[in-house]
Amino acid sequence: MIAYLKGLPLFFAPDHLVLDVHDVGYLLHMTTPDLEVARAAADRDEALAVHVYTHVREEQFTLFAFLDPLSRTLFTRLIAINGVGPKMALALLSTFHPAALRQVAFANDLAALKKVPGVGAKTAQRLVIELQPMLQDMALPTYPTAGPRARAIPAAPTDLHDELRSALLHLGFPEPRVAEALQALAREEAPPTDFDVALKSALSWLKKR
Repeated sequence: MIAYLKGLPLFFAPDHLVLDVHDVGYLLHMTTPDLEVARAAADRDEALAVHVYTHVREEQFTLFAFLDPLSRTLFTRLIAINGVGPKMALALLSTFHPAALRQVAFANDLAALKKVPGVGAKTAQRLVIELQPMLQDMALPTYPTAGPRARAIPAAPTDLHDELRSALLHLGFPEPRVAEALQALAREEAPPTDFDVALKSALSWLKKR
């Protein structure tokens, strides 16, 4: 079973890419945010490391890849829920970062869950019931809420700051440029507090410089 791959992203589709690992192309289904990170790596001709889950159904083997092992673990737990298949699990993780998904579950936010493609009222209710005990003990990052105090001390270390820094360094950006990008985000009038939005903004800032 494949658990980890590292190679060059070659071809992209809306829900997957082909990763060249020693001249062998692996078709990997990924979340939308992870695909955007992969595109940035491809633009820089950088290798991409991913954690892989191999889904076997009858004679069909499908590979799902994630930039961090936590997302892979959560994916495997999601598909264990009755009525949640790999496609829906990937849609959930494309819509919500793991920490955001926990927040939605514990807030009983059925409306937010129903915005995910394929999730209806009954599935949303089942997800809330199943996710609460599932996510209770998982070590997920938390993100600061937006507000004047957060902007007043942009250099203060936060989980979002640390995770962004780690993701950008992982993509091969040098430490000084990463620090500049994070400082630029913190100086914005309304700094993003969502990881996916913040990562897009940081990558956009870095590409322009």
